[in-house]
Amino acid sequence: MQTGLINCGGPGWRRRLAGPLIGLLLGLCLGLPATASAIDSSDGVAADVFRNGREVDVYYRGADNGIWERVYSDAAGWSAPFELPGTAGVATSSPTADVFRNGAEVDVFYRRPDSSLGESVYTDANGWSPSFSIGGTAGVLASAPTADVFRNGTEVDVFYRRPDSSLGESVYTDANGWSGAFAIGGTAGVLASAPATDVFRNGTEVDVYYRTGDSGIGESVYSDAGGWSGALELPGTRGTAATAPGADVFRSGTEVDVYWQSANSALRESVYSDAGGWAGPLSLGGAVAPPPPPSVTTPVPTTILPAPAGHHSRPHVRVKIKISWTWNRRGTRMVHAKAFDFPKRARLAVRCTARGCPRGVQRAGRKGLPRLWRRLERLVYRPGDRIILTVTQPRHVAERAEVVIRAAKLPAVRLLR
Repeated sequence: MQTGLINCGGPGWRRRLAGPLIGLLLGLCLGLPATASAIDSSDGVAADVFRNGREVDVYYRGADNGIWERVYSDAAGWSAPFELPGTAGVATSSPTADVFRNGAEVDVFYRRPDSSLGESVYTDANGWSPSFSIGGTAGVLASAPTADVFRNGTEVDVFYRRPDSSLGESVYTDANGWSGAFAIGGTAGVLASAPATDVFRNGTEVDVYYRTGDSGIGESVYSDAGGWSGALELPGTRGTAATAPGADVFRSGTEVDVYWQSANSALRESVYSDAGGWAGPLSLGGAVAPPPPPSVTTPVPTTILPAPAGHHSRPHVRVKIKISWTWNRRGTRMVHAKAFDFPKRARLAVRCTARGCPRGVQRAGRKGLPRLWRRLERLVYRPGDRIILTVTQPRHVAERAEVVIRAAKLPAVRLLR
């Protein structure tokens, strides 16, 4: 097995994905990572391909904080969900999985309540082991883990974010057992998400990717010849990442693809090959538009009351106007308008700024009001449009009011002086 991560579809498939994976898209063989600001990828999903490419295993954290599994094979279809023994209440992050020992063993890793690295192991000979904690990791994990299988299938590497936002690692081999938990040099304060990993260059290089504090995609690279690189940032990714990344090795091991989501939920990708270096970031679409404003189909009234009498030598016009409105994302409509106690000699003047409004000032007496209202009811008003209403009456102080159209809200009204 080249990576021991996720072989999407068995030996005949070329793409392998690093966990943890979010939103299982087996049809596309693509994993989207958890949001970078979260300590735990609580809604994450991990998967592996087992039994020489004939079985898919999917793991996830359940509502009881246990690790649950569903199994698929062409012969039996999907199994019912079942919980890994002894994991109820144990998992505080999403899981990650690898296939080890030449395809004979499945290892599932997760964060435990004491922030240690938890593991459950499956073999056909022994079934599922109880959940256990890897020694020396208590208080070390600040994110969900990710795992790879390295050195021709003889070594398991588990990576995670540490409390100081550095990249942490625990290593297992049959010869030495589990190493102590250690931090990768030069990464303190760098990680802002859970990591993802791949194995590249025919199994001689490990790449670990993560979201950085400036919302870029960071990388740390290991090879036996060079050791660990310093923390790098993929070109052009600063400010583009809103989630943790996911990674795969493609094109017979000659290309690395790194995926993440931007703030508008669009899927982004950077691609590496030795021939071309890093390309991208590319936008793969999928942006989610802001939710449309609420629609109101039941008319909601606005009432314009006459101003207080004040201390003028002449009395104010005393007219109450009630206008009912509906609105949706296309705009606001006047459904019905009525003037109460409109004096016989009074006149209403209307000026509006909406597209389609009659030019100039429209005027009407008491008998002409219905026709004037109908003209205004035919229009679609946009945010920022204004309607200015002026009621005059001989030997009275005129009253003026302004109606301001607002986005997805009842229009605002103010009296003018």
